Amino acid sequence: RQRSALTPLNGSDLGSIVVGRKHRYNDTLSAYIENSYDLYGETRSLTSTYGVTYTPDALWSYDFGIEYGDVEDSTFNTLERVAISASIGYNKDDYVSWKLKGEARFEDSNTVGLDRDTYLVSGTYNYKQNDDWRFLANVDAVVSQSDQADFLDGDYIEASVGYAYRPVDNDRLNALFKYNYLFDLPGPDQITVAGNNLGPAQRSHILSADFIYDIDEKWSVGAKYGFRIGEVSATRDADDFTRSSAHLGVLRLDWHVVNNWDVLLEGRVLHAPQLDTTDFGFVAAGYRHVGDNFKVGIGYNFADFSDDVADITRDDEGIFLNLVGKF
Repeated sequence: RQRSALTPLNGSDLGSIVVGRKHRYNDTLSAYIENSYDLYGETRSLTSTYGVTYTPDALWSYDFGIEYGDVEDSTFNTLERVAISASIGYNKDDYVSWKLKGEARFEDSNTVGLDRDTYLVSGTYNYKQNDDWRFLANVDAVVSQSDQADFLDGDYIEASVGYAYRPVDNDRLNALFKYNYLFDLPGPDQITVAGNNLGPAQRSHILSADFIYDIDEKWSVGAKYGFRIGEVSATRDADDFTRSSAHLGVLRLDWHVVNNWDVLLEGRVLHAPQLDTTDFGFVAAGYRHVGDNFKVGIGYNFADFSDDVADITRDDEGIFLNLVGKF
């Protein structure tokens, strides 16, 4: 989503070297080590990761890790980083599975204002209610605290619950009903994908419904409706949030041209009640299947908005590359 101003990515960074090893002691316990060397670009770093994975049986899995290292940028700002992580997972056949991971990251710098403590939590839950319905839940949260002032903090919380529907007596139909909550408060030293500092903040509730139906082996049709009700702020001032809602409608057509090739055509409409605007868009893309569970596509979006009603940046016009995995 965003990256720290201390670790910019550009064409002169030339990548990094990663060296690691994993050793399995027995059927339940394994350990790993990984060293990452980034010595070629404007930002240089040396970090090491150590971890242990414990799987006592087929149901449970545990993972513990620690990472530490140093980062230095082109202006000789240095940062010492220590991170501790732990995760637990449960998987019972294909009916119930969940995973929870937490990480605490502590960064200490020789430059005033760059010290930061960051806490991350990520969790997923899947429950197969019956052969037709599956319940899905997900949460991702990041709380980043500066040692200087609250204004330098950055928080991100996204949580969702949904129902996926695919009736066994009609495998042509797929549907997903979803509720999503988003609280996005980027710090002023973060840089957006557009290269801007101090990106817009938002807190939103989003409802969406997706449908796709296979007419035959060659043609599929789909539809999506999404509604967002929330507030946005361009200045991060607590008193500057203004109401922002949107309606998104999508109609799509998929054509399975030949054995491994697909064509996608999609029409979109976005209505913003507060601005009293209605925008229309069109997307075209081609996909190549790679094996039974993966496809890669390239296309062009002729509008400046995406099919994600939570996206308020309006910078999506242009060519795109899309990778799709199927399970």
